Amino acid sequence: MPRIIAHRGYSERFPENTLLAFREALAHGADCLEMDVHVTADGKLMLHHYYKLGETDDGDGLIFLHDSAYLRSLDAGGWKSARFRGERMSFLEEVFTAFGHDTEYELDLKGFDEDFLRQVLDLVRVRDLLSSVEITSPLLLLLQRVKALDPSIRVGMFSTTVIADWMPLELQQKKILATAGLGNFDVIHCPVDIITPEFVSRVHSEGRMLHASDCNTHAELEAAFALGVDQLSTDRVALAVEIRRDAEGVLDFPLP
Repeated sequence: MPRIIAHRGYSERFPENTLLAFREALAHGADCLEMDVHVTADGKLMLHHYYKLGETDDGDGLIFLHDSAYLRSLDAGGWKSARFRGERMSFLEEVFTAFGHDTEYELDLKGFDEDFLRQVLDLVRVRDLLSSVEITSPLLLLLQRVKALDPSIRVGMFSTTVIADWMPLELQQKKILATAGLGNFDVIHCPVDIITPEFVSRVHSEGRMLHASDCNTHAELEAAFALGVDQLSTDRVALAVEIRRDAEGVLDFPLP
């Protein structure tokens, strides 16, 4: 059965990428926490989805142009609900301190250079979390560099979320598999509507894992469990856990 990865924490109900959202995700049954990692102007690893401030906080400007004191002063909860006003942006190190080896982590890297990569990898090693971390990024070259710096770390590749009208599904799947092979990536992330049972088998035959991305409807979650992917990401943690529990009831083996 797929592992449930809480996308930016329990982001359906709580302000994303905050300690509160991560804590609630685990309390509601998530297996892994997904978070977005940036580096600040003063070299701190800070969690925030967007490159630009203002969507999920009361700040302005680009993350990497601000120091951590300014970013830490922002309200990262009030945009979600008045009851979350006063929640703060989190440092990656804080999350590792809070949850340690009790969970797994998907780190979506939003930095741009090798110094940033080394800083992230050094922190992961210092905390002895190498086997508990998967590195992802929208930048393929960044992922390739991660693999060059440390071949042992698990790296996940994002595929497109939209299939062009002119591109048959088989061609899209072939491109995804070829890219994963060229990059020696361990995990393939793609939307559930790209996934077929044959594609799952092919990915597994190549020794890779398959991740169903952004499963936020009942139908998408049910499809991901039925297809036998290795993991899925969702904003709706409680719903995913409920559907997995129901699915386990019709299987002849227990969940891990």
